[in-house]
Amino acid sequence: MTAPIAIDNVPIPLTKPARIAEGSDRPIAIFVSRKNGRIYVRQNFAPLFDAPVQIDNPQQPIGTHVYTAMNYLPDHSTFRWTETTLPTSAAARKVERWKYVRDEYGRRRRVRVMEEVAAPEASQPSSTPAEALARIHIPQDVIDQISPLMVPGSSLVVSDQGLGGETGDHTDFIVVTR
Repeated sequence: MTAPIAIDNVPIPLTKPARIAEGSDRPIAIFVSRKNGRIYVRQNFAPLFDAPVQIDNPQQPIGTHVYTAMNYLPDHSTFRWTETTLPTSAAARKVERWKYVRDEYGRRRRVRVMEEVAAPEASQPSSTPAEALARIHIPQDVIDQISPLMVPGSSLVVSDQGLGGETGDHTDFIVVTR
């Protein structure tokens, strides 16, 4: 579900519209990984930098949340954000089982079969989007690097996972949520 959220007292860097006039009007993508304890920043599908972040209760899941800066508010220094929370789920898995069958002579034989066990229902994340952001502490020097780059369309992804294996050249952040 996408809904506008008010982000008060949350350490998300913001920028002023004057930066657009300077020619850097391309959105950035920011990814915070609880698994790696790092923040990654990309622009135009290319990595700019990454840095460590502190996450309160790092052993506790935060879920996967995507925040998008939509446009400037009337004060021209903060953004209106939308938020999307992705449900978490476990992948289906294969389990080895033994069962008995009769062969062509009527004899009972034990055979090994692999059965797929259905994944459990998707569950709600363990934290709300605001709670997830409140647990992340970004160093001030990183905020200072990010702030001038923020424009409408920039995104922030917070996830329990690390970077997906498909994240690379000519991609944005790819996060596997199962």
